[in-house]
Amino acid sequence: MTEQRAVAASTAPIATEATTPSVGLKPNALTAETLAKSERGEDLRRFADPDAMFKELGI
Repeated sequence: MTEQRAVAASTAPIATEATTPSVGLKPNALTAETLAKSERGEDLRRFADPDAMFKELGI
């Protein structure tokens, strides 16, 4: 599981509840570039499982 997928999975319910379909949100430049890099497979960190990710993050 990649770090990005773990974060996306944990924040998806929050994002869904915090916005409405009529609100058009546009990411700032840093977020847009980070998302583009993720889609291209750049700067990704991979973990064997969630426990390994949490250990590296210190949580």
